[in-house]
Amino acid sequence: MADENGFLRIAEWLREDEDIKAVVLSAGGRTDKSKKVTDILVDAWQDISRGKSVQKSLSPFIERLSSDAGRVGLYNKIKDELMMIGQEIECDFSLDFVLSRGEYFYAKLFSEFSGIRFCD
Repeated sequence: MADENGFLRIAEWLREDEDIKAVVLSAGGRTDKSKKVTDILVDAWQDISRGKSVQKSLSPFIERLSSDAGRVGLYNKIKDELMMIGQEIECDFSLDFVLSRGEYFYAKLFSEFSGIRFCD
């Protein structure tokens, strides 16, 4: 799921194979312009652990996800939830939770993109 082409490839694959019952997605991968989303979230968690503000630490993640969502025409579908991520992380600051936000948001995006039901 490094870019919009990943969304297109997986959506086509699902249209071609009606036997598929579920899809488990990863967070966005490395691109020419960005680190892997998981690496961005590790950096954010480390920065927050050192006392940097949650919002400032998460800004690279929010920028990457906003850009990826915009390229597939879905930014408006996730912008409100994306803006609340800082509050969620302040409530659950575990590394597991922070890292899970990558898969969570990419699964939400793909659900909107493909019309497949999202299951958290």
